[in-house]
Amino acid sequence: MEVFSAATRIGTGVAWALALPCCVGDAQVAPPIETAKRVSVSALASGYPDRPLEEWLVELTRVEPDDVSWEVNDCGEGGDGRQAPTCVEASVTRSPDTSIHVSLVVQSISAKTDQPEIWMLYATERGQVRVMQTLTDVVDYARRADSAVTGPCCFRQCAVLHPGALPFTVTPPPDGAPVMLWTHQICFDKSRDHSVSHDDPADIGRIPAGARCAFCAQPLPLIGKHAIAFDVGSFSPPHRFWSHPECLTEQLRESAIDDLSPLGPRRR
Repeated sequence: MEVFSAATRIGTGVAWALALPCCVGDAQVAPPIETAKRVSVSALASGYPDRPLEEWLVELTRVEPDDVSWEVNDCGEGGDGRQAPTCVEASVTRSPDTSIHVSLVVQSISAKTDQPEIWMLYATERGQVRVMQTLTDVVDYARRADSAVTGPCCFRQCAVLHPGALPFTVTPPPDGAPVMLWTHQICFDKSRDHSVSHDDPADIGRIPAGARCAFCAQPLPLIGKHAIAFDVGSFSPPHRFWSHPECLTEQLRESAIDDLSPLGPRRR
């Protein structure tokens, strides 16, 4: 596996501003992105299941389909006005500084529409680009990225029980020591109320007026019973949310609640 600086341009190309035409001559041709999404993984590499690439990527990386971005580009070969093939690149963000990319060539320089083939496979991690040779490398990388963290997803919503990839840092009141847990973005998103957004950076360090619980969306008391602060991800400034203690414990696994004791009564 080769490693380059992310500033080095390798194969990502430049996204096209206009979609390619959906027909060549009289034959109807699916748009490039749809073609790439639907291509069977078994057609890209032997020994893999007969499943659409989009579905396979979603399951491998444990994200929602909308979390996979797709773009049409020139395969990184179109500089200085040169003719270039057409590629479709799928990008999956695993964490704020890590992503996985699968680039397929879908059309030759002659504008002939071809069966999609792998053009380039790579990952970006902390400013470095790791070039991979096969889909097996992609699978191994995704699994290593999951196993590199230190605990299972902390949310009851999690159905896969694999290690989480997103730090979930809880600060028990009053001014307790932060406790690091882990989650998948999809599990946190399924558990929370999306009408509640994270704090404005100017409010970090205090509970803002009008704060609401991230799970039940009800107002939080500014005095009396303490609210729980938690940060999701590795962003700077952090994505800070707040919760009633009972709402947080309602969402977490028993093992995670034990790690956070004393937060309050355990859910039975």
